[in-house]
Amino acid sequence: AITLTATNGALDPLVVPVLTRGVQRSVRVWKDRLDAIDQGDAAAAWLAKFLGNPTFRLVRLKDTFKRPCDPEFAPDHITGTILYVKMDGQHST
Repeated sequence: AITLTATNGALDPLVVPVLTRGVQRSVRVWKDRLDAIDQGDAAAAWLAKFLGNPTFRLVRLKDTFKRPCDPEFAPDHITGTILYVKMDGQHST
């Protein structure tokens, strides 16, 4: 499970079980379109209150997700794949 916490204390923390099956959504991370699993209405309602916008959903990338490192942004000695994507609340599209 993950816990959503408002650092300003405006909302009670919400414990969200990590769903590996459920509604699939197409999401955009930077310029890429990816398939993700929606993490449920309770998490979406919490985000709507926190962000003041009801259009955001909490999603999880599938376990099979692999994204090659972009050589433009990775040092020469780093190769391989990115296993997760972290987005903060400052970015929305």
